[in-house]
Amino acid sequence: MDRLPNEILAKIISYLVGNISPSILSGPLPDWYPTKLAQYSIVSRRWQASVERAIWDQITLNCSNSHSIKDLVRLTSGSVERHARVGYIRRILFRPDTSCQWPEVDALSDTSSTDENELQAKVLPRKHARQCLRELKELFKLLHFWRSQNYHISLSIWAPDGEFLDIRENEDLSNHFIASLNTQQLLQYGQIPHWVAFDHGDVGNLPTLPSIKRLKIEDIDHSTFRPSAMCHLVSLLPEVKQLSLGENGSVQGAALEGLRELRQELIEHLHLIPQSVEKFSYELEAYRELSLNPSCNAANYLSPDGLDELSIGLRNLSMRLHKLDLLFLRVNSSLFWPSPEEDIHTSTLHWPYLEDVRVRFVPPYTADGQWIVDNDPEKDWDGDPPATEDYWEYDTDYFAMRGLVKSNELDRIYSAMGHAAHRMPRLRRMEFSFRWEIGEAGANEYLKFTRSLTGQVSLCLSSQWEYNPGSDMMTAWGLNDDQAVELKNTGSIIIHQWPDGGMAED
Repeated sequence: MDRLPNEILAKIISYLVGNISPSILSGPLPDWYPTKLAQYSIVSRRWQASVERAIWDQITLNCSNSHSIKDLVRLTSGSVERHARVGYIRRILFRPDTSCQWPEVDALSDTSSTDENELQAKVLPRKHARQCLRELKELFKLLHFWRSQNYHISLSIWAPDGEFLDIRENEDLSNHFIASLNTQQLLQYGQIPHWVAFDHGDVGNLPTLPSIKRLKIEDIDHSTFRPSAMCHLVSLLPEVKQLSLGENGSVQGAALEGLRELRQELIEHLHLIPQSVEKFSYELEAYRELSLNPSCNAANYLSPDGLDELSIGLRNLSMRLHKLDLLFLRVNSSLFWPSPEEDIHTSTLHWPYLEDVRVRFVPPYTADGQWIVDNDPEKDWDGDPPATEDYWEYDTDYFAMRGLVKSNELDRIYSAMGHAAHRMPRLRRMEFSFRWEIGEAGANEYLKFTRSLTGQVSLCLSSQWEYNPGSDMMTAWGLNDDQAVELKNTGSIIIHQWPDGGMAED
């Protein structure tokens, strides 16, 4: 490959490092001496061809510019060189334009309601979804057209903040009232922005895209995709290998019914995850699952049968995965091993491919929303006990007096992990951590399993909530008496020979 002349490199570098005064940047560009550079024109064209792959490796489509996809079509059509660019693309960053005009009340003829907020709350999500679908359809049609030229694309999608309804002034809603509202009612009362929701009929006209191998929802904290929208999009990617999904935190601790609705929506759409998926990641906004304050419980996620259906659904999904990564998501022991209430035979449970399981910053509640951390009378905390209606700043006020974990609850989780680990012949890493008082500071309550390529296993246990491991937990991990004592006393243990599978008991 011909080297780019130093004269050109020097000018490029000067721009990259910002070694140009603002006055020059705001005015006309410096004189590039075309006559002198003419002798390098052939070299520069060769250089451009050689780096074309790097230039087109990643592209960004911002639909606030209405011509972005049209420009992409133009730049990849025509000459042989332009057609070749399609094959160079490895990652597409797509930002649909989710801004939306508020619907006029007199246009809402499909409803008999006379409340303006209620009318807008019914129409706006549909209008928002249709707009997003139009832009996705343009992109999907283009990628479908490219299907014979590019077989491996990573697609990242932004769904920026939605808008809040302009509700009546001085609307004072109690937390007790907010707890009873579903998501449409929360939107109606100006408590959450509008989200994007799709159903099967919405995506029915979109082509499937076998070329997409990875899908990621970017900027989870501000994403407006509902679980149904994400899962229906994923169902159009029959050969996708990696999924990184998640939900924002606009529905928070006081909105108990809204939280249950979103969780149930995810449960009902997990079956849409394609069989091809090997790595699955799901993240919630860091504060969403925390209760209103340390004096309150969180949302009750148990089904009428007393089951945590999301934990069960994710366990079933994990049996065909290579990697599972959950962040700030409330799960229980059923994620790893069936509870007695499930009444299923465990002899057939097997995770033949699973190598990496990371369940991090789990909110410290049981599936029915009860705290698993009790008050610690010796804790150094000078604040006043929170009232049941108070919002709580967890980053500054922590968990108040809570500081003693219910060891029997951790035993259930850690025992389930041990049983499952013995059914995972390829397992290299398993980690479970609770959200500490300041989530961003890292977890202090965790269990970590790592296995090296030589087969040596390290088991690390950390607790600042005074967890006392029970015998069931030690037995589930296959530890003898000496190993159990060492783990309790030191917080870590090395197991030189780890069985490949089949140790878990029914």
